[in-house]
Amino acid sequence: MLGNFKEALNSTHFVRIPLVTRASLPQLLKSYSRIEKGTISGVIPKGAFTHPANLHLSLGELSLTTRRKFEAALKILRSAIARHGDRPLTAHVVGIGNSLLSHYSRDLPRALRLFSRLEDPTKSLQRFCQGVNSDLRDEGLMELRPFENGQVPLQTRVMDTRRLARDPTMDKQHKRSKPRIDATNIHRKYKDFVLMEDVRLQELHISEIGLKKVQYEDVMVAGYRNIVTVALPGNAGDGTEPLQAKTEVRIPVRTPRYRVR
Repeated sequence: MLGNFKEALNSTHFVRIPLVTRASLPQLLKSYSRIEKGTISGVIPKGAFTHPANLHLSLGELSLTTRRKFEAALKILRSAIARHGDRPLTAHVVGIGNSLLSHYSRDLPRALRLFSRLEDPTKSLQRFCQGVNSDLRDEGLMELRPFENGQVPLQTRVMDTRRLARDPTMDKQHKRSKPRIDATNIHRKYKDFVLMEDVRLQELHISEIGLKKVQYEDVMVAGYRNIVTVALPGNAGDGTEPLQAKTEVRIPVRTPRYRVR
């Protein structure tokens, strides 16, 4: 009977690149404000926009259940950055609409999540992310999920009404239902809208999966707890300070899951 089961990777962390620094934050806040003041803003629930400190590009989930796995992942990340050289990684954050991944709902009239795409004319960001993803999979720290085609989708979740119902900073008595929104006109109006332009990407994080209470400029918000931070190439200069403080490395060990083969 046990021969019919295959051990699945126990995802404990994920790799992400924050998209907002102190230099690019004014752009994002201006874009959020413009959308909120638009003629269709009434359909967007208060708090649905992704908090600036959480806007990121995800490179995939990791299984870091031992110190050895953590050290192997860190070595891969540093090697990928060294291999890339000193060329800075930059991107434009553009549009509001469906996810690039096929397993997400395409039902714009009843949307829970909306995404923006990352555009990089040089293709450097795609090559870098793909290299990191492939190296981690080759090491057995990340697996290709059924809905993925081997390419890292250059996108970020810019709106999410689901988190309004599970925000860990809210007490249990104030949990809300998941409000779906009709995003048809939002997509039509903002499909090519530039939220941020020429964003110089500064850091790469390994973060714990799941929203936690984290401190953001003296305020507790729902965010991701970083266990390690690695500097990306070409990020020196004024205004590139991160929005979130670094945290201590902690490696949780969870019970492995099994699935039918």
